[in-house]
Amino acid sequence: MSTVADRVKSMSASELYDASQGKGGATGYDDSLGSPAVWADAATEELKRRGFAKGIDPTPPAQISADAKYLARAVDENSGRIIKHMWIILVLLPVVLGILYEIVK
Repeated sequence: MSTVADRVKSMSASELYDASQGKGGATGYDDSLGSPAVWADAATEELKRRGFAKGIDPTPPAQISADAKYLARAVDENSGRIIKHMWIILVLLPVVLGILYEIVK
């Protein structure tokens, strides 16, 4: 058990979650060190030690909210206009003002 406990300390949170659910093949743990139940217990204890509640998947959800999709679409559609206006403000305007300053001077 001590080698299993040492091994789980170096595992990522998602690997620990998989091991605590009994999905050991995906995480690559060694069955010769302990049975899947031993790995699940050790992984559950390590998740508790790291502050994860039991049964909560530490990976973020794959779903994207409708608001995020709307904002991404709006930014994508207006990115050309934004770049054009930034170019005018930051490049063209100072050049024109510099030329006018030299003419008036």
